[in-house]
Amino acid sequence: MRHLMGSVTILALVLLLAGCATRAKYEEQLDKWVGMNEAALVTAWGAPDAVYETAAQKFLTYKKERTAIFPGSPATYETRHAGDTSYMTSYGGTPTQTIFLECRTTFVVDKATGKVEKWSLKGNDCVSD
Repeated sequence: MRHLMGSVTILALVLLLAGCATRAKYEEQLDKWVGMNEAALVTAWGAPDAVYETAAQKFLTYKKERTAIFPGSPATYETRHAGDTSYMTSYGGTPTQTIFLECRTTFVVDKATGKVEKWSLKGNDCVSD
């Protein structure tokens, strides 16, 4: 039972901290770049991880990748005796979980004006830092 309470406490803490970093907040930050020039974007964000160009537009993609490891919890064991024989039963326990998190943010720049027109997101970790 103590392990369960510890796991619940850790989960609650993770959810509380995750509540501070949301996709909506990240999207608000990205909205501020619409209308800004490409040079200002690259100065603030650094060199993009990928660039693709068409005749009229340039696509600047930034990638954020990380791995989150959530430790498991040990099982609880109960030993019962029946005469000269002992029986051990395990209860609960969870394995360690590894989750790959990523976000790809792409800014679309109009080549004629050099201004950011729009942006797009893809991934499971597109949240504000």
